[in-house]
Amino acid sequence: MKILKLFTVGALLLAGISSTLSAQELGQLHYRVEAGATLSKISSLGLDHLGDRGTGLINFRVGGSLVMPFEHTAFSFAPGLYLIGRGEKQSDDRSGGRRPLAKLETYALQIPLDLSFRLITFAEDHRIFFNLGPYFAYAVSSKLTRGGEVVSENPKAKAYTKSYDMLSNGHIKRFEFGLQASAMYQWKQLYLRGGIEASAFNQLKLWVPGSVAKGGSASRYIMSYITLGYEF
Repeated sequence: MKILKLFTVGALLLAGISSTLSAQELGQLHYRVEAGATLSKISSLGLDHLGDRGTGLINFRVGGSLVMPFEHTAFSFAPGLYLIGRGEKQSDDRSGGRRPLAKLETYALQIPLDLSFRLITFAEDHRIFFNLGPYFAYAVSSKLTRGGEVVSENPKAKAYTKSYDMLSNGHIKRFEFGLQASAMYQWKQLYLRGGIEASAFNQLKLWVPGSVAKGGSASRYIMSYITLGYEF
């Protein structure tokens, strides 16, 4: 049922964007490449059963997009393809003692469908944009590690390894849908972007024995990012 809802929402959004594109005359196409840092968490997730006390994980976001401006308007459509890294970390265990860093790290290919609005232009070469839209993502890797030590204290547990594969063991969903918003300052061909995004649905499927507990509410990726880019 959740998968059906996801595809229904995605189909409606794509239909709306397609209708908008067909009703507008497109201007000259541009291309953007960008790269930068991400800071992320997963809501309602407890490493070492601590509850939702994780701290942000720093990672990266790199990729590019196609900019399709609508003639005689301040709007443009900018679909893209990015590789993003997200997750979270904790350093305390459930007994209050210190242990090596526990870190959940996930990488995914993401397709954002941004609708961009040019807020202001000044001195000809300076522009400020606001971007909003859905995104679709496909997870390619998700690992749980603990500083070189085994993930679980129980030798009989599946997690009794130094690197536990959350994706192949079925604890993290491979497909994802969410929403994102960003602001962008552009000077000539260079630009600086800052944004936030969040999953629309739960992404954690099961508990990992002895290591990860899911809270009562949905576990969603929550991420902020800042990137530098160039427009051709």
